[in-house]
Amino acid sequence: MAQLFNMNRKPCKQEIANDLLLKEIKMMNNFGSILNQISKKVMIELEKKFAHYNQADSFTKLNYGIYFWCKRLDISDKEYDFIIQGVKNNEIKKLIDFIFKESLDETKSLRIRNLSTKESTTIQIKNEFYQQIKDFFLSIRSGLNPMRLIILLAFGITAIGYFVYKLKESEQKPENEFKKNNFVSYPSSSPVSSSVSPTITTPVKPTFKQSLILVIPAAQVSVIETLQVTKKINYDDGKKLYQLTQYLYQGKEESIKPQWNSIKQFETQSEEVNEYDIYLIKIDLKETEEGFKPTVNQVDRHDAFNKLYDLATNVEVSSRLKMDAASIFDVYNR
Repeated sequence: MAQLFNMNRKPCKQEIANDLLLKEIKMMNNFGSILNQISKKVMIELEKKFAHYNQADSFTKLNYGIYFWCKRLDISDKEYDFIIQGVKNNEIKKLIDFIFKESLDETKSLRIRNLSTKESTTIQIKNEFYQQIKDFFLSIRSGLNPMRLIILLAFGITAIGYFVYKLKESEQKPENEFKKNNFVSYPSSSPVSSSVSPTITTPVKPTFKQSLILVIPAAQVSVIETLQVTKKINYDDGKKLYQLTQYLYQGKEESIKPQWNSIKQFETQSEEVNEYDIYLIKIDLKETEEGFKPTVNQVDRHDAFNKLYDLATNVEVSSRLKMDAASIFDVYNR
């Protein structure tokens, strides 16, 4: 009788609260497990393309993360394409870049100015945003690292993008019969197809072939001599060139070729290296790279140099030149 009474009695508020807490803990643990699974999938797929998954830039990793979240959540290829188009927006990319940096910096620099002496002092303060992100990862029983953070960002972008897609879809008026009968289906831009191993989504190839001009100080002769011999760029070369390049220019190959052929007039005859002497490197590219365009942020610029080993089809190095040689190209700061 006592057992029957216990079975029929209503649970108290504390029991309900405890039950909800247990369900929440289980849900968070499950989310952490799924996040780790998707992180591993992304790393595995990237290592089919790169020697190490960290050689891929952040937005390539993000693309893969979004793709696997879409598959996990049964989001269609059409909806995935809509989400990816949003990520390509420059303002969205800046926001993602900001969140990524803020989430990994444990402290922040704060500049304080003394009103009496007018001198400034920089101090390090606790980054509350970092702490919040770290606490979240602890709540899902997962450690904070750059890859897991990217996958978490991918989840947030996927969720928001899917919501926006559904919102726009509900606002659209029904198509008329003519449009339905003449609808053209375009292939998905997803990085992974259902039948083949995933490949990284690349921009549409330009009408004109592209070349990249790099301006390197003549003092960096060891790097120059290596490229003169190998005539190709490996992954480490891309990192070095990012550090050494003073100026650069990306333009049409057909426009750059006659300018490149005219640089001999700037060759220096002096055996002694002048501090203003330079070398020019001409790199023919498979395609236009957004990260080599002027006014991009340094994260995108750095990522572009890291991809040079894959983008370069031909490499030419000039002899030692006077600085004036750079002026025949519309170079801009690295």
